[in-house]
Amino acid sequence: ENFYIWLDTLSDGTCLAEKIKPLCDFILENGWLYLGEWEISPRENQVRVNGIEVYNGDRFLPAPVNESKVAAALLRTPDSSVLALHIINHNWDTASLEMVPQESLDITVPVEGVCDTVFALAPGTDPITLPFSQSGDTVHIVLPHLENYAVVVFHISPGSEVADHEEHCSGQIKVLSSRNGKLLIETSKRAKLYLYDISGRTVFSKNLPAGRTQIGLPDNLSSGIYILRISVNNKTKMGKVLLLN
Repeated sequence: ENFYIWLDTLSDGTCLAEKIKPLCDFILENGWLYLGEWEISPRENQVRVNGIEVYNGDRFLPAPVNESKVAAALLRTPDSSVLALHIINHNWDTASLEMVPQESLDITVPVEGVCDTVFALAPGTDPITLPFSQSGDTVHIVLPHLENYAVVVFHISPGSEVADHEEHCSGQIKVLSSRNGKLLIETSKRAKLYLYDISGRTVFSKNLPAGRTQIGLPDNLSSGIYILRISVNNKTKMGKVLLLN
């Protein structure tokens, strides 16, 4: 009841369901990107793809055509600690009547703080970590491939950009061990701990007192590599944690 099967086909005979199902699966697997308190970034119009302002479906661009060849939306969490850039391929070929995949998209995104990690997710593929560079309040990345749709997730720490996070936080934060599903953290002041999975989703967070604290991680976390972020006074320490259950 209330379930329907798409029987329509595209001009080349491809069943429409074959195109729609991967996107539906992606949305179900990554519901955190679409639920919760996301809001449109007020600096969305500063996003550039290959140096060109992107179309966001909400306004007319100066050019008569979409020269950026993408449609995009930049969302943020209320505390601006996570940005999600949703990108739709718009590289339409009028001769073949096909949406042509794009390679090596040069993207710049405005941020408020220090960018710690960048992940890219797309239907039918595994999440990938992207290298990035930051200059002031702008982060630069290259998205290797855009088939139809992708989401680029940016994790942001408050404060100003520093040359080396590890050196900047020396003596303030120590990660002493990560055994038996527990972390031993030592901080000089009160801190905030975040744990992200490989897709960039926050799976655990906790406020830490000053001193040494043993932290038990949730039992539902599977074995694997996680990204650990600890912030003290707008300074951040990042690291990878191998969790073995």
